[in-house]
Amino acid sequence: MSSAAFYFIHRVVFHSHKTSTAYKIIFNKYNPLASLARWGRGIHLNHHREHIQSKRRGELEELNMFFPWRVKLLVALALCVGFATSPAFAIGSVLFFPFYSYRHTAVHRLWNSGKPLKPWMLHHLYHHEKDPTVNHSGTIPFIDKIFGTNKNPPEEWVNKNYPDAASSSP
Repeated sequence: MSSAAFYFIHRVVFHSHKTSTAYKIIFNKYNPLASLARWGRGIHLNHHREHIQSKRRGELEELNMFFPWRVKLLVALALCVGFATSPAFAIGSVLFFPFYSYRHTAVHRLWNSGKPLKPWMLHHLYHHEKDPTVNHSGTIPFIDKIFGTNKNPPEEWVNKNYPDAASSSP
């Protein structure tokens, strides 16, 4: 459930097109959560920029297990509310976010290490580098398969960008 919630926040809040109905509702000046959405979208778009800039420089990105401390605080507050309203969802979230953070950090730490990349890593890197309109689940491709936004990176793209990973591509 938490991975689906993450997927929808990532797809709708962080990547919705400015002309879409979802964007107009979420970022409407009368929506009390619009400033929170703008803040999260800004952090996320900066994360995309940092990845591209680091790749161009051939450097690893500075990551704090993906989430800045303010986001971790927000998640912690949401979990406190979640425990009061839905303990099962809160427990699932407590288990999901460290797992996701670990996998996400692994992608951004290993892309230029020369080590083989797993298909889910290429899934995420393709979202960052080539097509931000697909692969919104981050590092969990089956969620994108469920919602119809999965796109396996083409072999040509993998060979060009990650030649060491070509053998591990799906």
